Amino acid sequence: MIKSLMALFLVSLFQTVAHADPVGNCTDFFKTFDEMKFQRLVFEPKDCSLSASPRAPLTTYRAYYTSSQGKFMIFDSYHGGSTASGTAAKAYHFFPRDKHPTIVDDANGRVELQTANNKVSFKFNQQKAILTEMHGGVLDMDHDVTPAAQGGVKIKSADVLVLESGYTRGTDPTSVQKGKSTFRDSNGNTCTVVNTEVFIYFKGGDNKFQFNDAELKSFLKTRCPNINPGY
Repeated sequence: MIKSLMALFLVSLFQTVAHADPVGNCTDFFKTFDEMKFQRLVFEPKDCSLSASPRAPLTTYRAYYTSSQGKFMIFDSYHGGSTASGTAAKAYHFFPRDKHPTIVDDANGRVELQTANNKVSFKFNQQKAILTEMHGGVLDMDHDVTPAAQGGVKIKSADVLVLESGYTRGTDPTSVQKGKSTFRDSNGNTCTVVNTEVFIYFKGGDNKFQFNDAELKSFLKTRCPNINPGY
């Protein structure tokens, strides 16, 4: 059950692809550090997803996924329940999208998860398999894996353009067509849009972010003139 729920959210992450084109092809890898595992999977030659999750087979846990298209998603599993009641997700995007996500480990074995944005990365307490640091932004963390924590991750500010799509039970927040997402620039200016303005939806529940970085900049100039993309 746990594996199937994780697979469902990985598929969701892959489906929200845009037209951004990070340089170079992506390759698979699987690495373990202390109590964490990191896996990168290729969806297309120039699009991949990177996951960070506990090594141990747990029923209650928090995992993280990021993609070449700038998405950063927090996935919660609550006691191994059904998808609707026992899982949840919170989603962000970082712009622009410069490269494929990857990990870098230092001489002491400390791992940094690098997103598709050059300025945004995350570090963990690898013994406890919890997220502890964000580079390129200010992070608040609640490590309780409960619905009340709503994903546990709150990005209070960032040095880059962020799209926050919120927290939902049983599904990826970007899959909610009537939902809303909020752009926030590095100065703290915000602009809220309906998901259908920035995501394209297909039969079967698939969706994708519809703009490359240049197109997004043009969209924001008209729709959210108070937002400075910063690129």
